[in-house]
Amino acid sequence: METQTEKQKRILLVEDDETLRLVYIRLLHQEGYFVDSAITGNEGYEKMAVGGYDLVLLDVLLPGMGGMEILEKLQIQHLPSTPNKTIVFLTNLEKEEHVAQALKYNIAGYMIKSDFTATDFICRVKKYLDKK
Repeated sequence: METQTEKQKRILLVEDDETLRLVYIRLLHQEGYFVDSAITGNEGYEKMAVGGYDLVLLDVLLPGMGGMEILEKLQIQHLPSTPNKTIVFLTNLEKEEHVAQALKYNIAGYMIKSDFTATDFICRVKKYLDKK
């Protein structure tokens, strides 16, 4: 079990694809981030409801409950009391209606998983962490 230092940024990765999840976790650890992860939408919801993450990387399509459903449920229940600072959708969906729907939840943006390399991924994560 990983322990967090005071200076480490806390990242929650909610991703059901095992290969991607393991690659993202490895990349984030190499940059010195504390990484928590969830595989299902329900597990992601529970962790997001507790809150306190500097960045949440949230897949749109998840088993049990999708990313947009998670945000809707958190919004309805006025959770979390300790905010998650920045939420970014991870998706392979490029449809404009999905993007427009996602942005109504006040997310910082989205990353299309098939559009970036490992270096791009880390650069984007750093960009989102630097915003807040």
